[in-house]
Amino acid sequence: MDADLSHNPIFIPNFVKEIDKGFDVVIGSRRIEGGSVIGWNWYRKFVSFGGNSIGKYIAGIDIDDLTSGFRAYKKKVIESLDLNKIESEGYAFQLEILAKCLKKGFKISSIPIEFYDRYSGKSKLSKLDFLNFFLIALKIRFGMIK
Repeated sequence: MDADLSHNPIFIPNFVKEIDKGFDVVIGSRRIEGGSVIGWNWYRKFVSFGGNSIGKYIAGIDIDDLTSGFRAYKKKVIESLDLNKIESEGYAFQLEILAKCLKKGFKISSIPIEFYDRYSGKSKLSKLDFLNFFLIALKIRFGMIK
């Protein structure tokens, strides 16, 4: 979860409820019914849409909000991942982790959240991050990520 309160901790009990239902990974989604983004300009919306489209259609991961960092993982999920073998850098790790979780058969769910744009500072997302995301999506599609 983001430390700048873009991810409101009020939603944490909803993550726990989904985990209690038997899900292994829960994603706080801005892109499902009841979810929203408040304060983004058109460019930020476009970048987010692009990243999610790349993940969905190139990597083949059918999850509505692949770029959300507001997530809950069961301990067994984290313990099953060899974090020393993560190939991605920057934001692409979110896509790679989900691909690895799906490959291992973990159950993934999404809950709606309201995402608020940060009050100060700016996004650290760069063109290189977007390129890395695209390359990781290609590696996932062609089975190059184990």
